[in-house]
Amino acid sequence: MRTDHNDQRHYTFWRQLMHAVAADAPPRLTLTTAAKVYDDQRRVPISAELHDEKFEPLNDAAVALTVTSDDGVTQQVQMAPSGQGDGRYTALVDAASTGLYRVAMTAKKGNTDVGNLETHFRRNDGVVEHFGTQQNRPLLSALRIRQADVLAAGSTRRAAGSHEVLQSRYRRAADPRAVESARLFLPCCC
Repeated sequence: MRTDHNDQRHYTFWRQLMHAVAADAPPRLTLTTAAKVYDDQRRVPISAELHDEKFEPLNDAAVALTVTSDDGVTQQVQMAPSGQGDGRYTALVDAASTGLYRVAMTAKKGNTDVGNLETHFRRNDGVVEHFGTQQNRPLLSALRIRQADVLAAGSTRRAAGSHEVLQSRYRRAADPRAVESARLFLPCCC
């Protein structure tokens, strides 16, 4: 080992090796949601996992969430332990309005602060009604026929009298499921 005292290769090697070994170690605290975007779902499950300095599960901590929406509405939610002795905590957050939510967790064991974490999720609304946006020709045809019949009848009493005409036109429709869907969308006289 007759290297110059300014040569840092030995120290650099061991620092890089220790950094690579320690890089895969899990953090002591985690705060997660099942997804980052929730479409048409008001109740958002949030889970946390807590470990102490020795990476033993921390089961008797008081874990609180502060949930803040885009509107500035803040709610406090207490997390409940899983009961399995694994240091996991869960909570359900009510995300009533759409937008971005910030979730801040504070964990304490007695008077000792265990740690703080933060995560985000987004809640969208009205996405399910856009599911399957392909054109359904039999349904559109049945709706067009029904709209024409209702407009031609002029009133509900006359439309009720023309029930047989509507039934004969519906029998000619290509898909019976489209007819049932049309009856659900425009239930005026049948």
